[in-house]
Amino acid sequence: GLFEQIIEIIENETEEPLEMKKISLDDNLFDDLHLDSLNTIVIVNEIEEKFTITLNTDELANIKTVRDIEEMVKTYLEK
Repeated sequence: GLFEQIIEIIENETEEPLEMKKISLDDNLFDDLHLDSLNTIVIVNEIEEKFTITLNTDELANIKTVRDIEEMVKTYLEK
């Protein structure tokens, strides 16, 4: 599903390998997953490529959790 695909993209950017069950929708990208702004840019680019969408850069500033990413992707896929 969508969540698993997003987790796979995030896992590719994390320093340490994470098991899928360890990442939850409410994990903070910075505090819990220890990503930085460069990681999130790469993640967003990969999501845009995978789902053939273009995310609004203004909205990206609001992304803090895995759930935020999933909700944003869902919104764009429904358009």
